[in-house]
Amino acid sequence: MAKITPQGERWRVDYYSAGIRYRPLFESRREAEEFKRKLLLGDNAPSSRKTIREAIKDYEANFSSVKAAVDIEKKYFETFLSFMRERKLLYPHEIELLHLQTLQRELRDSVSGSTVNRQFNTYKHFIKQCDLWGLITKTPLKGLKRVTEAPRTKALWTRANIETFFSSLETQWHKDLSFLFSRTTARPSELVRMTREDFDATAGTLRVRTYKGNGDLHERKLKLSIETVEYIRAMLTRRRKSLSQDLIVDDRGRPVTPNAARTAMGRAVRAAGLEGLEFYAIKHTVASWLRDQGTDLETIRQILGHSRLNIIQKYLQNLSSIVPTRKQVRA
Repeated sequence: MAKITPQGERWRVDYYSAGIRYRPLFESRREAEEFKRKLLLGDNAPSSRKTIREAIKDYEANFSSVKAAVDIEKKYFETFLSFMRERKLLYPHEIELLHLQTLQRELRDSVSGSTVNRQFNTYKHFIKQCDLWGLITKTPLKGLKRVTEAPRTKALWTRANIETFFSSLETQWHKDLSFLFSRTTARPSELVRMTREDFDATAGTLRVRTYKGNGDLHERKLKLSIETVEYIRAMLTRRRKSLSQDLIVDDRGRPVTPNAARTAMGRAVRAAGLEGLEFYAIKHTVASWLRDQGTDLETIRQILGHSRLNIIQKYLQNLSSIVPTRKQVRA
């Protein structure tokens, strides 16, 4: 017998088919009752007979397509599928907590803990969606913990390092991306996904749109300096003939992917002879400068675009152990 129960603002139909429990969710009670009616009439074949591979395709169609790192997420799911195939797991409802913990341990042997956590953020959201779609009987996520590891310290840039880096850049889009990253602290993956419409020259702002791991869209506006506004204006004027609406394009006028930006900037840092430094650490350097100027943590969080204050506190505390503040130097 199918049972309809409220689940927050939605409605769940709880029923068994072939000895397996299914719990699909619906936006309204009317939809849930219609599903139940068809179920009793035998018109509804359980959607939960989808395989893990088919469920992943549905997930990619609904969520992965809007995220910045689509190619990276694709690799995550290739690893996930390979692991489940080795254990002869075909359907989502066959996945148990032990399987996920084993996969977690195997990944930990080859990549860092932060990478494992990032990968599992995608897996957890996928499994939660399978639950909403009625593809699993009992969530295997209960009891699954994050991998813990000591925070990794990124070496900070000096002003001399930054000057050396900028003077070594030859490709125009490398210069554009580096300038905007150092002036706005928007992530490289966010910058390459921006369009001309995100730049408001009159208000002097830049709209940043980020799709988080669960596919939710987060927006924020960055206040730009006069220098940055003029730079972007000149940048857009310089490539007036380009048909692309992207804010940053390569030398042929084509969009730049987050992966291409990451690889290109890493090579540019090494080409400048700055071994041991990471391009992304410029953002941490800006945070340390703001801290030294007495800027409060909430303001730093808003400038750097972090969602939670404890993220700023963590890596600023980590920086304090290797980089003394000006007050500590005077003491």
